[in-house]
Amino acid sequence: MENFAPNTLIAGILILFVLLGLLKALIRFFLNLIALGFGAVAGIWGYNHGFLISQMIVAQPAAWMPGAVGILAFIIGVMIFRKLLSWLSGKNDAEKNSARKGIGLKGAFLGLFLGALISSLLLNGIRFAGTIAELKYLHESLEGSLEQMGKQPVLLQLKNWISQSDLGRWYEQVDFINDPASENLAKLIIVQKSGESLGISEQGSPTEEILKDLAQDEALNSSIERGDYSSLLRNKELQESARKNKGLLQLSLDKISGTH
Repeated sequence: MENFAPNTLIAGILILFVLLGLLKALIRFFLNLIALGFGAVAGIWGYNHGFLISQMIVAQPAAWMPGAVGILAFIIGVMIFRKLLSWLSGKNDAEKNSARKGIGLKGAFLGLFLGALISSLLLNGIRFAGTIAELKYLHESLEGSLEQMGKQPVLLQLKNWISQSDLGRWYEQVDFINDPASENLAKLIIVQKSGESLGISEQGSPTEEILKDLAQDEALNSSIERGDYSSLLRNKELQESARKNKGLLQLSLDKISGTH
């Protein structure tokens, strides 16, 4: 993936959607492609929240359950979005006239808008799923419970691939879902709970005080113990502390090796 930039991928998606918007003869394929894109976003969302959703059925979800929730969300997302788009676009009329030429600039602009929307949602989803995978990877690495040490999860590799590009660095500034400061603080908390010998901060430092305060949060500790990293990132106390101490947290995190 090193020789293939995310910028090229996103540009390709936008161009494809514009072209499909121009070609009425391919309207059925266009609608199905949009539905698959929405289904992929729904699947990523389902995977990210799979642990919490599974807890509604069983007290201690198995490792495979978040994945099953993601697959189910993908299927439901495709079905719902296909029905919705069919109704909004007048699919039957489009099929009757599919032999005609393009639908003009309106279709192109619609394709551009939908392509940009789906690309944005996919970037958000991959970044969030990659963060969940990164926190799990860090936690298991520190506990020595990884079967294959050093082998990063695919979602984490995808997140790093995006983050290291110009597009990824720009998108991080406008991403309203993923907060790098909350992610950094979550990493520091996981490291702290794994042992004092890691030296993430000097005794009596501001970072140490922040972590001590958060250590009293039962919901936060419960999320880490259950492996529910999605709830960990959504913890209100963690988000508030991260917002107030962005620079400090980054400096402390830089002292930890192997977390990037």
